[in-house]
Amino acid sequence: MIATDLDGTIKMKEAPVNAEVITEMKRIRSMGVKLILVTGRCAKEQQEVIDGELFDAVVLENGAIVQLNEPRKRIVFSPPGWLEVKRRLIEKFGVGCEEIIVSLPREFGPMLEQFSFGLDVRILYNRDRVMVLPPSVDKRFGLSIAIQESNSQGRRVVCIGDGENDVDMFSVADLKLAVANAVPILKEKSDYVSKEEDGAGWVELVKQLFPEF
Repeated sequence: MIATDLDGTIKMKEAPVNAEVITEMKRIRSMGVKLILVTGRCAKEQQEVIDGELFDAVVLENGAIVQLNEPRKRIVFSPPGWLEVKRRLIEKFGVGCEEIIVSLPREFGPMLEQFSFGLDVRILYNRDRVMVLPPSVDKRFGLSIAIQESNSQGRRVVCIGDGENDVDMFSVADLKLAVANAVPILKEKSDYVSKEEDGAGWVELVKQLFPEF
């Protein structure tokens, strides 16, 4: 099983997904490799960027939402009182596309750290963004649910990422891989770092794992 981040991993943030990446996804899935997308993006943004049908499951909003393709299932994590917290955050900082979490530009971080939430929250920085999440929610949490719900326990898990929020996902991995443009902390925790960046680096890693014959 390969669990992969989206922005900065299989694509540059403001660029489309390269055709070679799509080809590799289809190739490894034809070999029986399960593929799970694990991203901080909301469903609308993910659908605009890449087809969810390329994956066995999609983990959205940094672990708060899990969508399975087989069986068709959607799981949303929202603890009691959370939607009221989100409503207050939106009133103060503005609305995004997210259903559960709140994602804002990184410069909002100091204001969020002074905000009176009224219950436990997690504030997570990731490159140019800062996210407010329920305390138990992160990529590790969402990926673990996706593995369980897709009956994939026992498979070796390879995680590929680039950002700070991928550190949590790495705790599920048997093999931890990073692309060349990854943040230093993720490179430190990786078993191997690609020579290429973004999508080219992703293809490089996948071809090393599953060579073409």
